[in-house]
Amino acid sequence: MTAAAHASLRAGRTHYSPLLGEPALREALAAMLTATAGTPASAADILITQGGTAGLSASILGIVNPGDKVVVPDPTYSLYGDLVAMAGGTVVPVPLAPDLHWDLDRLADALDGAKLFVFCNPVNPTGIVHSREAFNGSVGTFVQDAALVAVESCDEDVARMRAAYEKRGELMRGELATIPGLTLSAPEGAFYQFPRYDIDLPSVEVVAALRTHGVAVRPGSEFGACGEGHLRLSYAASPQSITEGVRRLAAGLSALR
Repeated sequence: MTAAAHASLRAGRTHYSPLLGEPALREALAAMLTATAGTPASAADILITQGGTAGLSASILGIVNPGDKVVVPDPTYSLYGDLVAMAGGTVVPVPLAPDLHWDLDRLADALDGAKLFVFCNPVNPTGIVHSREAFNGSVGTFVQDAALVAVESCDEDVARMRAAYEKRGELMRGELATIPGLTLSAPEGAFYQFPRYDIDLPSVEVVAALRTHGVAVRPGSEFGACGEGHLRLSYAASPQSITEGVRRLAAGLSALR
């Protein structure tokens, strides 16, 4: 990807790209989606944006009108509610089931009259993956040239990266299992652990206390009211950092007891 980006820059491909994205990248992504999802997709279905935040902003601000009802899982990525509020919509959070998957009955009730349901898959912060059954802006040219190489030529790199994250997830889970008072989640994707702790303190205060022990995590309440009592941990780090981070986490939680 780096070599492709360099080659594109040297070739002078630094101009504005088409509004919807480079045609070759959109065609390649459509082919990949058709192969992986089993549902036909065309380049006309693809829009290239400056990352997920830009895509979400364009979608939500373009769809949601003042007063519209928008359903989100609770907990979920906090940006969704912010964008809905910016558009003048009303956020309706739906608590997850105890296993952190959707509560389909509560979700069905909440979706009545809703303009939009916003979620991510795999889920930030829980790492849960929703199954198929559960469902029944313009980027610089050279960046898109590099993305095209990634889509067409980097399957082995992606496989190695996925295997590395799986090992890091197993490492973190094994280390966390030794800490008293933590109830671990069972991530199915992404690179997050979302454990529940048994200390009688808000997650914001727990996070602040842990920071004094040299470890940075996110408070569960950041992702919704039902995230309170949880911490979001990321294992997008080296094995050494994971082991040391969990050691500091254990020391910090012990000091709070």
